[in-house]
Amino acid sequence: MTFAIRIHFLLASYQGASEYGEKESFPTPMRLYQAMVSAAHTVFSSENSQGMLDKRLNAALEWLESNPPEAIRFPEIVSQSPTSHNAIAYRRKADKAPKAERARSAVMYRTDEQGDMILEWKNGPDDEECSTIADLCWEIPFLGGAGSPVRITVEEGFDFPLPDSYMLRPESQSLMEVERARELPCPAPGLHQELMEHYTQANPHPASKIPKDSSTKKRHRSQI
Repeated sequence: MTFAIRIHFLLASYQGASEYGEKESFPTPMRLYQAMVSAAHTVFSSENSQGMLDKRLNAALEWLESNPPEAIRFPEIVSQSPTSHNAIAYRRKADKAPKAERARSAVMYRTDEQGDMILEWKNGPDDEECSTIADLCWEIPFLGGAGSPVRITVEEGFDFPLPDSYMLRPESQSLMEVERARELPCPAPGLHQELMEHYTQANPHPASKIPKDSSTKKRHRSQI
């Protein structure tokens, strides 16, 4: 069955930067995956004494590592004028910060459904993995900076690909539409283990676990 992850930007804007400090126009699949890994380790209290997640969470993360999105529909950026490409909102930080840091820009999107970002797969995960991915998505409060709150849900059963989507070229992992291409970092097999090794090196003393939440994790699943 077709499967998608929909990112709805609650403020119709996104503020984020790449690992090289360059402003991003939208979150990458890698950023979304890293947010899921964070949610798995900080929200779900299913780690054993060795710090490993249970099989259900590991299976969901491994599916995402092995299956980069086959298409992406990017959010439609709001134009400032007929000749401009982006509408930029500036957020002022503390006066003690350097001027360049005080004027961090946020890209503005449409406020309707066309302002959502949708990652698409022609064949999705199994039911348990789909449910787990939905749980992880629900626990992600924002992507990029804290000024970019999001609501992320999973959806199934749509006609693949959605209109205006970029299709994945497997040989280069770039998403393209006609002659345009956008190179996007995507998770790869083994990334979760690599992230955890880096975390262990940076944090040799494990943090206290969050008490288990007996309530059922919220998730939303609907048709596109």
